[in-house]
Amino acid sequence: MADTYEVYVGKTAMGRNKSYFVAKNYNVAEAAAKKVLKVRGCFVMVESAWVVGDDLYFCNPKRKGQRKVYAASYLA
Repeated sequence: MADTYEVYVGKTAMGRNKSYFVAKNYNVAEAAAKKVLKVRGCFVMVESAWVVGDDLYFCNPKRKGQRKVYAASYLA
C-alpha cells in the first residue's frame, strides 16, 4: 500500500496561507510535511483532525461521513 496524503490549504488570522498535510497515519503525515517543507521534525506539528467532504476540522464535528485523520503543519 502506498503512503498517500492530501494537502489542505487554509488561512491564518493574519491572512497568510497555511498548508496541512493530511493522512490516515501519523507517521505518513509527519514524513510528508518534513519532506515537502524541508524542515526537521521538531518544526512539524501533527494533530488529530476530521475530514467531512472537502472540509478539514480540528475539533470533532460529529457529522455523518466523517473520518479521523492526522494533519501535519509547520510550527511557527
